[in-house]
Amino acid sequence: MQKLALAFTAFLLFSCFAFAQTVRAPASQSELQKLDYFAGTWKTQGTMQVNPSSPAGPLSTIDRTSWMKGGAFLVTHSAVHTQFGDGEEIEVMGYDAARKLYTYNSFSGAGHTEIATGTFDGDTWTWLSDPAATGPKSRFTQKILSPISFSAKLEVSIDGANWFTYMQATVTRQ
Repeated sequence: MQKLALAFTAFLLFSCFAFAQTVRAPASQSELQKLDYFAGTWKTQGTMQVNPSSPAGPLSTIDRTSWMKGGAFLVTHSAVHTQFGDGEEIEVMGYDAARKLYTYNSFSGAGHTEIATGTFDGDTWTWLSDPAATGPKSRFTQKILSPISFSAKLEVSIDGANWFTYMQATVTRQ
């Protein structure tokens, strides 16, 4: 019995050591603070553009965004309303210090997943879908207009060179 307890203790110590070796260095606070702009409740009013799979139509969302306990990730719960019906989405934003890029992962109730990396330059956030992902690439641009509003534009590309505007909106803090 003592040998079993000793082996179990050794396993736990090894597991803790191995886990500690895989934990990434935390993102710098200054980089994470830039994401703090998005914390709060936001309302989106926009238009989905005519595209090969659907006609133009209105888009609106209510986004509730807050920091995950520990402060490493910003989490958004979105209620989405389009001409095709209502839905919901969860988004997670963070910062990857090793790659010096912001990270974005979203999951919709319809089963759509988006993985992107982002940069912030002046007053503009630019998010690009992961090139390893299958399907069309996307570029999502957010231009800060004031402390309580920003414009949003979603573009899609099949080849990564020719971009089609899929959605444009104005987003306002509530």
